Amino acid sequence: MKPLTPIYSILLMLYTLIYVQLSLSVAVRVPTSSWEHYIITERQTLRDIGIYIDHLKVMRRTQCPIGGEGDTGINRAYYHRSLSYLLDTLSTAFVELDTVRLDLRDQIRDTCLVKEYETARLGNMELEGEMALFEEKAGLRGEMETIDVLSNSGPIEEEREQSAVNKDGAAGYGEKSLTTLASPSVPDFDPLIKLELERWGCTTVNDMDQISNLMETLLNELSNARIRWQGVIRSVDRSVGYQNGPSTHFMNIMGIASQIEDARFWGALENGVPPSVVYQSDARDLYINTWLNATRMARDGRNFIENIGWDLESWMVGPAFEDLISSWDPAGNNNWSFRDLVEQLVLWFGCWETPTFLLADAVSNMLGHPPGPPGTVWQSRFLDSNRG
Repeated sequence: MKPLTPIYSILLMLYTLIYVQLSLSVAVRVPTSSWEHYIITERQTLRDIGIYIDHLKVMRRTQCPIGGEGDTGINRAYYHRSLSYLLDTLSTAFVELDTVRLDLRDQIRDTCLVKEYETARLGNMELEGEMALFEEKAGLRGEMETIDVLSNSGPIEEEREQSAVNKDGAAGYGEKSLTTLASPSVPDFDPLIKLELERWGCTTVNDMDQISNLMETLLNELSNARIRWQGVIRSVDRSVGYQNGPSTHFMNIMGIASQIEDARFWGALENGVPPSVVYQSDARDLYINTWLNATRMARDGRNFIENIGWDLESWMVGPAFEDLISSWDPAGNNNWSFRDLVEQLVLWFGCWETPTFLLADAVSNMLGHPPGPPGTVWQSRFLDSNRG
């Protein structure tokens, strides 16, 4: 199913402003005969609404199911199309990538520690040799036992020390050695580490950190989306369709109208028929908003996947990334890439976007108003956009 066209997107924003929900739900009671007349008058529109619901029921089982624990309505043959399957694929790839990333970080840390130790040790050896040369040139080799050239022994000793330190430029040796110790050279990475980074299309391990962060963000969003969409699936499963209903087509149509208006028969039977029907004044608004919210969730999810997915794809250029998910290829060809995974996620959300909108649009824009008490005047009111 294609995403909403621009005109549908505009209508979605407009419908957000339509049908102000009353602060209090009002129970409206009408004669059963009036309700039956309403059903007969609107039966074609109610039938069309029921067909939209039938389509949603097929979608949730075969085309774009949720899947995972607790989804008993899914057709197992189509599990590879489910959001859970795509989420499991990404989760497995993330774990494998992160294992490699952390292992590389440990290798780099260990390599740098060894190299820094060796550099510092060589620096100490160089310092010892240069200090011995300094002492010899300064004529202090034999006096070290009795004279502490570094102590503050008074003006004469300080002058002698300064003269000795300046002689033949010996102070330069000390400065060089101290600099070597303070800033040991950081070695290049081990060649094997470089080779592994190249296999992932990265130049540094920080590149892998970036990829890992993007994947984790996507995983968290998809995990939350699966929880939110379980509510939509429950609404689909509870809905009465034209074909997928508990009874005959006409009785299913009556069930559809009852669900939209939250209607119930009322009163003791008279000649085998309840005398009246009671429905809730805000039920239709709530029904419309249920499916508009699903449309918004689908649209927002699709936009999110498109944005972060293309970012991920631009990073995942190394051959190792293809190996991560190739075995999850739904066709069994071991030829699945991250581009394929992202496109499948976009299609999954897009699958729900248009059908849920069309259902909300039919109820909002095509279905006539239910009967009301004498003198009732129905009208649509628009929200003040400044008040949300």
